[in-house]
Amino acid sequence: MENIDRAGNSQIKIGVLLAPFGPARGIMAHTYGRAVEQLQETGLAIEVRIDNMAGADQTAVDPDPAFMKWLDDDADLVLAHIPPAYDAVFTQLQTLHQETGKPVIPLSPECAAIAGGTDRQTIKTLWAYHGNGGLTNVRNLLRFVIHVSGFRTDDALPPPEEMPRCGIYHPDSLIFRADGEQLAQMLYTLGVKPVWDGSRITRLEVIPLETLKRPRVDITVQLSNMLRDTCHYAYGKGSFGVAARHAFTANLKHVSVTYDKWDSDEYDILECCHIFGSHGGFTQAVKTVSGKEVDVYFGDTHDPDRPRIRDMADELDRVARTRLLNPTWIESKKRHGYKGATVMADRIYHIYGWQATTRLVGNWVFDDIARTFALDEEMRRWFEANNPYALESITRRLIEADQRSLWQADPELLEQLRQVFLEVEGWMEDRMEDVTGDFQGSDIDIVKIDQYKVAK
Repeated sequence: MENIDRAGNSQIKIGVLLAPFGPARGIMAHTYGRAVEQLQETGLAIEVRIDNMAGADQTAVDPDPAFMKWLDDDADLVLAHIPPAYDAVFTQLQTLHQETGKPVIPLSPECAAIAGGTDRQTIKTLWAYHGNGGLTNVRNLLRFVIHVSGFRTDDALPPPEEMPRCGIYHPDSLIFRADGEQLAQMLYTLGVKPVWDGSRITRLEVIPLETLKRPRVDITVQLSNMLRDTCHYAYGKGSFGVAARHAFTANLKHVSVTYDKWDSDEYDILECCHIFGSHGGFTQAVKTVSGKEVDVYFGDTHDPDRPRIRDMADELDRVARTRLLNPTWIESKKRHGYKGATVMADRIYHIYGWQATTRLVGNWVFDDIARTFALDEEMRRWFEANNPYALESITRRLIEADQRSLWQADPELLEQLRQVFLEVEGWMEDRMEDVTGDFQGSDIDIVKIDQYKVAK
């Protein structure tokens, strides 16, 4: 294996196989190209060829045979970032390593089985460079590969730079209501822009870093199922819902921020259960897979001239104060009797859901919910007359929140709440006039996820 000197007396040839994880792979290929140019300017003789294993419509394809022949005949070493599901490619790379002795270096732990022999710390460093992304990291990744493969480099390598990763929840309504505003935000976050032909977008164009003046930010998008089914840009040509669990999980491991935006103040994040289920659930998935805490943000563009970004904790506080616990809002719902009580109970369930998925709801919110809706005598009598089932739901949900440590309730307040719960059960039993024999009222049992299979 030849050494490379900085006078350019010899050249190292590196082949890179990138898994087809969407348009970001094209951006990564562009970044590799820029990194090679900069390394060449320093006097390092290097050639890099890339196959991103994706067709023109971004659907997955086998590696280009001509590329694989170049790996076999000319390349000095191979970098691979492909999921284990690509069995045939794994076999090709293993054969290449065994027959030629060329290093086949995995860029992530999932690829470690390709050829073996790469130690855990090296893989960890490679993945840190590759996974964090950005021009500086890719440039240093190539330098590091040259170093660990036995070629010579003269200067020390800095540690990988941490780059932000963003997970975005994209609901269906914004594509219709806001002229694709959130999709435009996604593209600009990646550092690309659409190229228009009249009223149609024909392709995406990478914005040069000198124009962008910031690092590109990788994104992972959680689409709502309604958007998926009504606007088919979620799929590529000839690709209809191909499962990509490995790719999705791999991306979630590196998300550090989740984000959603709304274009109207006529409704809010307590409006429906799917909102905390989608954005909150997305956030919880990232926490579970990555083992890290996640920053959660909310974008407000209801006034296009004054767009705002808030911490989700601040947005939950704002909505609780201005609507759920606002006496004017409560009175407006009371005018609707049974339905109004249902809306109150639903919103309390939704704020409970946000707390279960993100832990961002202030303790004071649950305190005030208990005092406003359950412990207030006048409010209780209104529920009794209009919809006792709604108050049963509210009190049951609050007690469950305490039992799950989602709310640190004052012991005295909690005892008062339990008494209200028993009182409401009495109302409900009194209304079941023709029931005979034993009657079991409500019960609150917490079943953890690891007990679920037994419980069901």
